[in-house]
Amino acid sequence: MYDRPETQAVNAPGRRRGAGRHPAAALEARERDLLDVAKQLFVRDSYHQVSIATIATTVRVATKTIYVKFGGKRGLLRAVVERDVDDWQRQAAAIEVSGADVRTRLEALARLMLRRALSEQRARLHADAVAERSPELAALVAPVASSDRALLERLMTELHGGGAPPGPDVLCDAFVGCVLGRHIGAIAAGTERHADGDQVRHMAAAGVAGFLALVGRAGRL
Repeated sequence: MYDRPETQAVNAPGRRRGAGRHPAAALEARERDLLDVAKQLFVRDSYHQVSIATIATTVRVATKTIYVKFGGKRGLLRAVVERDVDDWQRQAAAIEVSGADVRTRLEALARLMLRRALSEQRARLHADAVAERSPELAALVAPVASSDRALLERLMTELHGGGAPPGPDVLCDAFVGCVLGRHIGAIAAGTERHADGDQVRHMAAAGVAGFLALVGRAGRL
């Protein structure tokens, strides 16, 4: 339900854009294509090796269009990262309002955290953002961790019957450790970068089960 695969970037050449579309929709589609292609090229060839001219040629737009819309390559990188961050936050919000029981939502959050940690695209894009030494770019990724934490704290409250959980920070850290800590070596080494949906679900379920056993809730959910 929550395991929507990451958007795959498209190759722009050969596609007809805007045919039969309202002008506003055509512009929106063109911008979406531009961000898709920029992301694909940044991941494949690295941000510093890709030129604005290459992106413009691939999408079949004028380089001026990119400068006017995004201010240059750094602005384009910001837009790509910002779109990914917004997407992750929407997925986290969907988990919270799903109406599922606490364990199901914990497992959904665990899957989301694991997919982010195992995402080669995200790792490369965020490394490029950090390498730019731009506080503005670095600040983009902060809301993801903070929104995860806020959601996790609310789920901890539900887990304890609506009352304030004892040591919420410790519980949240324990959850992250159970979900990500056991896989941190593989995540750092990149050996699980291509884990499929079933593997991620298994990893998430095992992490949540370990956490619930740790806090003595395994038999109650």
